[in-house]
Amino acid sequence: MKPSVHTALAAVFCLILASVAWGASPKFGVVDFQRVLQNSKAGKAAKAEIEQKGKAMEAELKTKGQDLENQKKRLEAEAQVMTKEVKEEKARAFQSQVNDFNQLQRRYANDFKKFEVEKLKQIQDAVTGLLEQIAKKEGYAIIFERSRVLYHQEALDLTDELIQLYDKQ
Repeated sequence: MKPSVHTALAAVFCLILASVAWGASPKFGVVDFQRVLQNSKAGKAAKAEIEQKGKAMEAELKTKGQDLENQKKRLEAEAQVMTKEVKEEKARAFQSQVNDFNQLQRRYANDFKKFEVEKLKQIQDAVTGLLEQIAKKEGYAIIFERSRVLYHQEALDLTDELIQLYDKQ
């Protein structure tokens, strides 16, 4: 197991022991963040925005790629009548454009990933605040993220309550 998992398990174990010693049983909850993303209004809006941005970038790259392909075909057709020096100059210019295109692809990939992470972080921050409210109001000792839990009873799942509260905002 990873050190963070060990630490979390140790903390839960200590909390359980302390609560048993005092005669109280701790209240635990589980939230499925992926389901919040898929089913909440904000999650659906973020997904649509991410997809829209991705499609716009993809369309621009496709157009530029087709332009380069057309230019390559033209250069190959014209190469028969060019001098060696002109061919080399055109080849260097074309290679420079290909390098620029590859750099643009990398930049778009990085920009897209940053945009996606930013959108997901906004939702996660909002959800975390709501979970703190739920935990304080209803007396939860710990609320786990579903992907970190191997098994839980359905009664511990707070995801639907969280989505309803999040959609009201």
